[in-house]
Amino acid sequence: MEALTRTLFFVCLCIQVTQTDGSSWTAKVPTSVKGLVGSCVVIPCSFDYPQPENKQVSNYTGIWNNDANQPIYHPVKEKILEQYQNRTTLLGDIRNKNCSLKINDFRSSDGGPFYFRIEMENYDKYSYLNYKVSISTIDEPQPVTLSMGEAIKEGYNVSSSCSVFYSCPTSPPVFNWSHSGDQHFHSELLSDGQWKATSNLTFRPTHADRKKSLQCSVQMHNGKPLYTASKVIQVKYAPEIKHASSCSSEGDMVKCVCMAESNPSSIIHFVLSNKVHLTAEVEHHGYLTVGTVQANVGSSTYVHCVANNMEGSANVTLSLPVKINMLYIYISAGAAGGLMILVGVVIVVIKCRRRSGDTAECNLSATKAEKELELSVPQYSRTQRFDVNSHQIQSS
Repeated sequence: MEALTRTLFFVCLCIQVTQTDGSSWTAKVPTSVKGLVGSCVVIPCSFDYPQPENKQVSNYTGIWNNDANQPIYHPVKEKILEQYQNRTTLLGDIRNKNCSLKINDFRSSDGGPFYFRIEMENYDKYSYLNYKVSISTIDEPQPVTLSMGEAIKEGYNVSSSCSVFYSCPTSPPVFNWSHSGDQHFHSELLSDGQWKATSNLTFRPTHADRKKSLQCSVQMHNGKPLYTASKVIQVKYAPEIKHASSCSSEGDMVKCVCMAESNPSSIIHFVLSNKVHLTAEVEHHGYLTVGTVQANVGSSTYVHCVANNMEGSANVTLSLPVKINMLYIYISAGAAGGLMILVGVVIVVIKCRRRSGDTAECNLSATKAEKELELSVPQYSRTQRFDVNSHQIQSS
């Protein structure tokens, strides 16, 4: 309370009208202030009077009256209008010419106008009728304002501020943040008797803060429901390739899908094991970037997915489906079997030509060659055989 009184006194001194050395009956109050219904409102006030000659004032009585000259504040409680009893307080120290008034539990009927009156024992009394102040009613405070830095990166401090206007400096708003960090509070008096309270929060965002909301909640003096404001924490971070990224076969083609989460969004491209770049189709879904490629990869056994943005890059090796790899094994085995058959036939023909005079020996050699080939050729390549004796095709 002492700190507030000193503040109000300083403010009142600053806004006092310029006085001559021979002070006169003057006061300084705003013509209007704003009061939040249910809260309190403070009317800043300072006054001056001609200094008495050869007299010392020993007792001061400060009074606030309404426009009908009825006290809304008086040191003697019984003299205060009933609807203001236990609701008005003189905050200022009259000896220091501070006449600031506080009205608790402000109501829409407390609009005024009001004026200050001073009574000084053994000297004089005066009503400052030319310095009246009215109070305009606010049913709801202005929205809470929340601001936060734009370039938010993991591991680096970021500052945010939450502000609200209020009319009760003796009971400032209470701020609560949804994120831990260092908090600092300060307030300032505005020109219309309103005050502005601001809470600053400094914190260091982490991986867990991605896509979360930073919320500031304000509890006013009157105990009304919380007033809140929120912003999404736009943390910038390098790409992270999801485990769901993979390749699948579609006939003779391979389809690879690579998914990367990042902020800002990623650029995705694919590279075969032989360093051949593949053209990818890219889609953006918020923080998720999806790259898709469909191509004939030949004999390659894996594909590289590379994702990058301004914050960094990431890459992963995607294995091609086993089915595709085995297809090339089967084709290679079949080709090898066919080559063995061709070699065997050539050998038989050469032997027959060399011994054309001995037909039986030639037939015998041919039969042995066929049996040797039958043993050496895989079953899936030995499907049919021509019988030289019966002149018919037989299955092996």
